[in-house]
Amino acid sequence: MRLAAVSFIILNTRFGWLIQIVTHMAHHRGQLHSMLVRMGKDPGIQLFE
Repeated sequence: MRLAAVSFIILNTRFGWLIQIVTHMAHHRGQLHSMLVRMGKDPGIQLFE
């Protein structure tokens, strides 16, 4: 089975969609944090170790 087919199978479930959303948010956490800070809504949580 090729990678594209495997990716489609994983994305075709609710759990697969949840995994994709969480990993995408983790990927963009720096952008999200800087945007919130610039808007004056610092979440007060540590996003980086």
